Amino acid sequence: MGRPRIWCAAAIVGAVILSGCAVTKPVVATPAGPSTVPPVTALPASPASAFPDTAGPTGTAGPTGTTAPLDPTSSLDPTSPLDPTDAAPPGDSSPLSVPGYPSTDAYPPSATPDPSASPTATPSATPKPTPPKPIPAQPKGPYNCAKQKCIALTFDDGPSRYTPRLLDILKQYNVHATFFVVGREAEARPQTIARMVKEGHVVGNHSYSHPEFWKLDAASIKSQITRTSAIIKKASGKQPILMRPPYGESNPTVRSIEAQLGMAQVLWSVDPLDWKVKDEKTVAANVLKAAKPGAIVLSHDLYPTTIRAYTEIIPKLQAEGYVFVTVPQLVKSLKSGTSYSQR
Repeated sequence: MGRPRIWCAAAIVGAVILSGCAVTKPVVATPAGPSTVPPVTALPASPASAFPDTAGPTGTAGPTGTTAPLDPTSSLDPTSPLDPTDAAPPGDSSPLSVPGYPSTDAYPPSATPDPSASPTATPSATPKPTPPKPIPAQPKGPYNCAKQKCIALTFDDGPSRYTPRLLDILKQYNVHATFFVVGREAEARPQTIARMVKEGHVVGNHSYSHPEFWKLDAASIKSQITRTSAIIKKASGKQPILMRPPYGESNPTVRSIEAQLGMAQVLWSVDPLDWKVKDEKTVAANVLKAAKPGAIVLSHDLYPTTIRAYTEIIPKLQAEGYVFVTVPQLVKSLKSGTSYSQR
């Protein structure tokens, strides 16, 4: 082996002298041989995500005894939508969405792993969707409205193309309501009237063509009522005993005719103005704010916004201890020619 060599160096940088020494050993050659360094292997390209993003798009009162006329844009032609601004798209026959019953679109198909992914990689299992919460059905009666928080839902001016959707919702909650139907609409949709009665609802009379009774003579008023009652009986097999005059406007003549026909007059105590606001959240808020035991709630089964509002109204009132009843259940001693707006 050779001796170590010592070498020094110095440099001047600016005004500073730098110096240093180092000890080096002689280089000893080694015999050539095979390399011991392993070859470099290229890493595989990162595969595309094996599980695509499954996140779907996020969803997006008037005085007692008075109400607004039917939608002025409506001709009440049974062959056309009652409210052109709310017409369902062509072919739309599916029920409105109800909380607790999500669309099948909420469950995307299982993803197929990328074949370029490493065979040793074990993809995590796709989480199962949370099952929907069941809709709490109202207990069956009989109900004692002297002790229970009873409230009656009433719907005017139908049946419309949206009424079957409302009936679906009421059935899911085991809720019964009272429908005040317009004669010529009932004449065009007798199967809906029959379904109402079959499912435990009460059908009342709301005139044949929704005229202004105060502009008619007694004979014309009576004709409007009797003609509609005949249509209801033919479709359902039941003679109506409840009458709600158009716009809620009444006078001694109207009540006298109702008494002759053995019918009680039913008005309301809660008006959410659903015909005017056409916003489901506002309609729901108006009903929930004004609800009280013994109330009769006015709504119209003409508007999808009204129907959707009841998917919020019903469970929230149930949570407050309310039970939903028909008008005859709410007011046990109905008398012909007498007007009722609440229990």
